[in-house]
Amino acid sequence: MTDILEPIAAKDKLYKLDELLDSYEKQSGLPPCQAPGKEEELQRYLEMDRDEIEKLTPELCSQIIYRLSQYAFYLKRLFNREKSRAVWARQELTNMIAKLYGKYDKFTKFEINVALITKEDSYAQSIQKILTYAEERAQRLDELALYMKHLSDSVKAIQMTKVQMIRNP
Repeated sequence: MTDILEPIAAKDKLYKLDELLDSYEKQSGLPPCQAPGKEEELQRYLEMDRDEIEKLTPELCSQIIYRLSQYAFYLKRLFNREKSRAVWARQELTNMIAKLYGKYDKFTKFEINVALITKEDSYAQSIQKILTYAEERAQRLDELALYMKHLSDSVKAIQMTKVQMIRNP
């Protein structure tokens, strides 16, 4: 059994991973990961009704497209962070399993070994929670980023229609 302080160590290791990811992004020339614009602005774009959409100009459509694309990029950055966390946590569990693999019957499935070791070890429990949480968030963020991209594409189609209407009244 591991020390009672191991769950804290798991979080410390996770924070260190986050620092490394931030450093990598900074070295890549990216600014700190922050939601673009104000929440109210995004909310307004997500809740536009038909009348508001009809009043949009092609120029305003361009601005909305850009803002939605920025937000989709932001969501993808969050997604990538969660995917990296999941990879790290999965590797931590695999390393633990490798050390303790002979403890159980050699015909026990890998997933069962993970469950048994996790049940008995507080550090493994912490890592499993991190893994589950990261995978759940990654899946949700990926879906949200795709939705934002789809919404941006929809506004682009509206913009193109409005441009054609101006050219061919």
